Amino acid sequence: MFPSLVDLHHNNGLDLGDTYKNDNACRTFVQAIGQSMKDDLVEKLKNTHFFSVMSDSSVDRSVKDQEMVYLTYVEDGKPVNPFVDIVSLEHAHSQGILDAILVGLRNVGLTEQDLKSRMVGFGCDDGSSQWSGSQAETNVSLNCTNLVCGSQAGAVSA
Repeated sequence: MFPSLVDLHHNNGLDLGDTYKNDNACRTFVQAIGQSMKDDLVEKLKNTHFFSVMSDSSVDRSVKDQEMVYLTYVEDGKPVNPFVDIVSLEHAHSQGILDAILVGLRNVGLTEQDLKSRMVGFGCDDGSSQWSGSQAETNVSLNCTNLVCGSQAGAVSA
């Protein structure tokens, strides 16, 4: 697909040459852009007083459970919700999900101390049974006073 995008640019008058007209170059560009975005997020998080964590599970093409991790914090007076990471689950139960979330948070420089002192909320849109009966354990593990999961959202909003 990437070579066809280069061809499209060429047809519109932009000559990129042949050096970067391959999937390896595309992978290099995407990795560099991703690392730059991650570095920016790490720097912004250093200056953020409080944040909330959001997560959701999904199954990829190989039928492997993945946990997507997002943050919410305030930047220039407005809430922002950056994507943090997608982490493969070792185990598809509440502790496995929690472990994946913690891996994602560590990958952007957040420590256990940050979770204890700066995290003000946690939400998961996962009404699955993995979280059932484990909210209290997760609440204690995350040291969070504002914990809402999809399976509880109806009860909380009612």
